[in-house]
Amino acid sequence: MGIAGIFGFGKKAPFKVPAEVATLRTRIAAEERENYPSLARFEELQQDADAIYTNLDAVIAGKEYTEEAARIREDLEKRMAALGAKIESNQRAAKSDDSGDYVPSNVDYLERKSTRNGAKTVFTEFLEAHELLMRTGTEGRAGRGEQIHAATARIMRALSELHDKFFSAHGNDREIREMRDLAIKKIAELNSLLARAMASTQDYGVRASLAADVQRLSAMAAKISSI
Repeated sequence: MGIAGIFGFGKKAPFKVPAEVATLRTRIAAEERENYPSLARFEELQQDADAIYTNLDAVIAGKEYTEEAARIREDLEKRMAALGAKIESNQRAAKSDDSGDYVPSNVDYLERKSTRNGAKTVFTEFLEAHELLMRTGTEGRAGRGEQIHAATARIMRALSELHDKFFSAHGNDREIREMRDLAIKKIAELNSLLARAMASTQDYGVRASLAADVQRLSAMAAKISSI
């Protein structure tokens, strides 16, 4: 069977858009709906489009349904050009702001999103414990030393999880790096607060407990900063 027969451009048959073209259009449209279209899939689409262009060019050269085949080719070229432009725009934006937000693979994008969400959950726990310690450390009520120690332990648990699961494993990610930098600043705030609390108490037991907390937090800050 000749090219015309394969593509449905038989002399007696009515003109019909080839199934391969309809399928390719659907795939292009699906990719265009993505915020970060896949470069790998775009390259696959381009290969399939090139094969279709070859067959369309043969139909056009054969003088059968020349205008229809030419319109199909032009339409596909425009769709592919628009998709390619979107990918290039994302790449330029990522490069210009050094955000690292562009990834060509949608699977990688979803994995990164999941990782960021996990980090945010633990970081929220850290911020809540930080707020509790800051509040406890400035209220001066009875039992403050024990409450500060408990809040510090909660902070250390959150920081340890952040370090092990996110900061050390995904330190190149922009959002996770920002969390790490903020955590270091928050630890400095806590150490200043604890230093003031130590200076304001004559209870040696409380002072020893606060000094131990300062040492633990300082060690964690150094550990996180070294990543």
